[in-house]
Amino acid sequence: MKKVTYLEYHQLLKQDQFIYSWIIQNLTLDYHVVEAGSSFQLNCNEVMIIKTGLLIEQDMGEKAGMKRLLGDKRILFTIKGALSFYALETTTYEIISAETFFDELDAHYLLADVLLQVNEELEKDLDRKMKLLSLNSVGRIKMVLDSIVAYYQLDYLDNPAFPKWVKINMVARAARCSVSTTSYLLNELVEKGIIEIKSSPWLLKQPLRKDDLN
Repeated sequence: MKKVTYLEYHQLLKQDQFIYSWIIQNLTLDYHVVEAGSSFQLNCNEVMIIKTGLLIEQDMGEKAGMKRLLGDKRILFTIKGALSFYALETTTYEIISAETFFDELDAHYLLADVLLQVNEELEKDLDRKMKLLSLNSVGRIKMVLDSIVAYYQLDYLDNPAFPKWVKINMVARAARCSVSTTSYLLNELVEKGIIEIKSSPWLLKQPLRKDDLN
């Protein structure tokens, strides 16, 4: 596989931003706001473009859980069934009919670019899910915490506060662990002075390291 250089990556990043900006500026979209703590669904004949906020795509099977975490500037659609979402933060998003969306993109020669972008995002989500399933409970909880720290660029000196939605039950859900196991392992980090979970929001007190959980 050809290695992507920094300049090539920068061009790809600019292309993704261009596609998102083009969609927002050129298509007639139905604007929505959903408050943190609310759930809603995306139908199979709709496309959703997330503008700001943070959502969980929920597993609608028998075992409820988190399928993936979705942030700004994501394009989402499904070819069968509906997608269910839970808002971790107040989220603004746009809806357009799938038929109109794909017809407009095709007419402006952007359809292949958007489908490639969506496919790459799905591959990343699948890779994350496969990695999560391959780990034990300690590894899964560590992976979830690492993801939150990276996403919010937390730093124990300058930016130590976790988002307020980070609670034991949410970490357990994301890691597909029981609440009791998650609570036990998080309290290990508390005892080591790594995080503080008694306050709200939680605080990162020291950098997370590979051997913090055993």
